Amino acid sequence: MLLSATAVMALIVYSAFKTHSDFANLCFGFTVIESIIETGLSARDSSRAKRGVKEDCQKYDLSTEENIRRVQDRILEYRRTPAILVPDALYTLKRKQNEKKARRIAASRSHGGTRT
Repeated sequence: MLLSATAVMALIVYSAFKTHSDFANLCFGFTVIESIIETGLSARDSSRAKRGVKEDCQKYDLSTEENIRRVQDRILEYRRTPAILVPDALYTLKRKQNEKKARRIAASRSHGGTRT
């Protein structure tokens, strides 16, 4: 959906540029903006879905098997929604730090530690 809008905008503006490098820079800029918008929309949708699961957990009395099943179904539905896409550059930048933190938490839990 956004891709076609980006292409149309790029073609309209193409005539205003004197060189192909200016046009290439414009296309790159549109691609970056498109990626930011799509990531933001994905984050918003994921946040709404997570809030819905939390509300369901609070709404139902979890002492009955039927209500527990409802909450489990809701959690499964949430897990099936598309995840937030993380740009490759950001993932690569934070990967070592995230892995180090995950290993530290896993080690503390395996040695009887508490959650952090």
